Formats: sequence, structure tokens, C-alpha cells
Amino acid sequence: MKKHIQAFCLAVLTAFIILLPAATEAAEQTVPILSIDGSGKSTASPDQAFISLGVITQAPEAQDAQSQNSAIANAIQASLSEIGIPEKCIQTRNYSFQILYSHERGHQDEITGYTVNNTVTVEVNDVSLVGKVIDAALSNGANRVSSLTFNIRDTKQLRKEALSNAIKDAREKADIIASGLGKSIVGVQNVSESSGNIQPRVYGNMMLARSAAMDTTPIEAGTIDLSASVHIDFILSN
Repeated sequence: MKKHIQAFCLAVLTAFIILLPAATEAAEQTVPILSIDGSGKSTASPDQAFISLGVITQAPEAQDAQSQNSAIANAIQASLSEIGIPEKCIQTRNYSFQILYSHERGHQDEITGYTVNNTVTVEVNDVSLVGKVIDAALSNGANRVSSLTFNIRDTKQLRKEALSNAIKDAREKADIIASGLGKSIVGVQNVSESSGNIQPRVYGNMMLARSAAMDTTPIEAGTIDLSASVHIDFILSN
């Protein structure tokens, strides 16, 4: 029995010694990898806008400043409703009440008046109405248009296109390099991706002031870009 066990152990040891060089040789035969970065971009027209409108009123009496502001705000809301902006799309962003004091020497504690600042944000889901919204607000007493931002509500398709373009870019680069090396792409070992956030198109105060000074407000929504990038480890033929 003891001789049989010794013979079995000797056979196992011999097989391990025979297989060890083959395993070592296989480990040394690494798969050739080509690492490539690809980038892509997609472009679309905005389908949504946010307009920040302000009403600032001043009066010697607090009640007058407040009532004047309220009357203008109601007139603006009514005019926006007439052009198709629902009430739920008009939200108060800021409301402040400030006491004004004299700047004359010796009279600094004297109250000279009151200022009420009411700022609302208007959500416009038909960008063709943006100019009309601004015109209606200004015509009914708004005296500040502080910001205008264009955006895209659903970015799923935009991200898909940007990533597809990034993958295409990476594959084209890989094919060129592989061909130059006399090899071909036979597979993919690893992929990672990164897509940026939508960068809304924003009108600055200077652009808005220039537009508001015209008889009508010409606003062009333009386009919005989304960028994406991928890193792909391609497997090359031996």
C-alpha cells in the first residue's frame, strides 16, 4: 500500500514539473492591447427657456410702493396669460422690501422712501414665444430682465448621439493605428465613458438690455452642444 502511495505522488509531481514550463510560457504570451481615447459631440435646438423678470417700485410711503408693485406684477401676469403662458409657469424668485434713508449730513436717520423689488421666473416651453414674453412684460411695467436661459428638457437622445460619435471616433483611430502596425482589431477588453452636462445658452445683461431697447425683442435660441468621451482598450491580433 505504501509503495502505491509513493508511486502516485511521484506521478503527480512529474506531471506538475512537465506542465510548469507550459504554464509559464502561456503567462508570458500577453494579449496585445491598443488603448484609445475618443471624443464626440451632438447638437440640438433648445426647446425651453427661463426668463427672469423684475419689477422695482419706489414711493415715499411703504403702502404705495407695495401697491404699485403688486399692480404691475398682476398686469404682467395677465399679459403673459394672454400669449399662452400658464400661471404655474410663473414663479416668484425674490421679493424684498427696503427702507431708503437720506444721505444728507445730519439727516442720515430720516426715511426718504421705500423700495419694493419683485422678481419672477417665467418658464417658456415654446421658445418662439420668448421675444413676446419679454415685450409683454416690459410693456406692462417690468423694468428689469436680469437673465434669459435656453435649455433642452430631454437630453437622452443628445447623450446617445454624443457617445455614438465618441465611440466612432475611437474606432476610426484604432483602425488607423492597427493598420499601420500590420494588425487588426479582434475584440475589446475594456470600455469607460464620460459625458458632460448640458451647458445652457445664457444671454448676458448687456445683450438683454440691447434687445429690450428695440421696438421688438429679437431673440434667437441658437443651438446647444453636448460633448462625450470614451476610453477603449482594443485587443489586437497577434
